[in-house]
Amino acid sequence: MQQDTNLWGPDAHQFNTGRFEHGVLGASKFPQSYMPFGVGTRICIGQHLAMTELKVVVALLLSKFCFSVSPAYRYAAAFRLVIESEHGVNV
Repeated sequence: MQQDTNLWGPDAHQFNTGRFEHGVLGASKFPQSYMPFGVGTRICIGQHLAMTELKVVVALLLSKFCFSVSPAYRYAAAFRLVIESEHGVNV
């Protein structure tokens, strides 16, 4: 599916970063066809390593900052699919 010319155009077999100029939605006729790690039994063997590396990098970046809740914050629970703050959280 990643090299299907019906989905990606005549240059589907070429490395073309310009294809994603307008984001994933504009890259293909069907946005669901973009699966960088694959699906099912043909899944990329490096997916778990890549995701673990991403979590480590984000944790290292966040450890360099100090977060605190704004004094103007007022709590109001919104009961939707999950419980979340009605007005967001200002940090």
